[in-house]
Amino acid sequence: MQYLIRGGRIGKFAGFFGGMLNINPIMEVAEGKFKPLEKVRGRKKALNRIIEIMKLRKSDQQDEAVGIVYGDQDELVLNFIEQLQKTIGNQKLMINSVGSAVGVHTGPSALGIFFLSK
Repeated sequence: MQYLIRGGRIGKFAGFFGGMLNINPIMEVAEGKFKPLEKVRGRKKALNRIIEIMKLRKSDQQDEAVGIVYGDQDELVLNFIEQLQKTIGNQKLMINSVGSAVGVHTGPSALGIFFLSK
């Protein structure tokens, strides 16, 4: 939350209470803009919700790759990658760390998933 506050994505008041309640924002890029999609309590629930959203929105094309970027590679991220691989099956999965420009604005616990929508 502190990185979203510093980057001006959320206000100090919302960030303070979001941090106290362990709120994890799920963001999306829509029409070239970075927008909040949902707010979920707890990181584990947020990661599970990301996979649910991907299942609902992902294109049915089997030859399309799915991408993951992450800040810190911890056990939760590794479990997320494993769960995602089970979900997408034989599709190509590209895994990379977050670049410095994105990392400055999102912080070390950032995790992103990229795919083409229906």
